[in-house]
Amino acid sequence: MSATTKQQRPAAKPDLELETRIVSFLATRGFSALKYVHVEVSDRQIQLQGVVGTYYAKQMAQEYVRLLAGARQVVNDVVVATVIDSEGPFDPATDILHRFPVSRAVA
Repeated sequence: MSATTKQQRPAAKPDLELETRIVSFLATRGFSALKYVHVEVSDRQIQLQGVVGTYYAKQMAQEYVRLLAGARQVVNDVVVATVIDSEGPFDPATDILHRFPVSRAVA
C-alpha cells in the first residue's frame, strides 16, 4: 500500500489523551482509592471528583495531577468520607460493595 492510499487514523483529542494519562497515572500510584477518582479535562482546567477515605489521599490525587497538568488549573472536588463503625474505618474505594451490597430488582 502506498503512502497516499493508507488510511490515517484521526488524531485523538488532546484532552482525552491527557485524561487517559492522568487516570492511568493515578491508578498506578499505590493508593487504591485513587483508582476511583473521576478526571475531567478541559482546555483550561482539570477537575477531580469522587470519594476517598483520607484527606491525604485527596491531596495526593491533586499533587499527582499537578505533575501532568501543565498550565491547566486543577480543581479538586474530591470528597473525604471516613465512616467509623463496628467494622472499623470505611474506605469507599474498597468497602462500598462489602458494607452496602446492592440489591437488584428482578423484573
